[in-house]
Amino acid sequence: MTIGELLKEYRISQGKNQKKFINDGMIVSQSYYSKVEKNANKITVDNLVDLLHYNNIPIWEFFSRLNSNDDLRHQQIKDFNNMMIEAYYENNIDKVRGLSH
Repeated sequence: MTIGELLKEYRISQGKNQKKFINDGMIVSQSYYSKVEKNANKITVDNLVDLLHYNNIPIWEFFSRLNSNDDLRHQQIKDFNNMMIEAYYENNIDKVRGLSH
């Protein structure tokens, strides 16, 4: 998960539109923020911290969620690789086909 995706998730969970989430453009412009959510722009640390504070999102919580999602993705890839190797060595074509679903 990216910073933009996680910010969007928080914004939606708080029931806010982008304008309200960015304090009516006081932190960053709405067009800029829209691109942050779409991962087309990067956000500065200062602006990110300001957004988190303004929306009462603990910084530690935000970054722990960001990192935990990366850990989860890494574990899923690792599990998939292990299943592929197992299917290969078992010469189990049905198991290999099952991995693509």
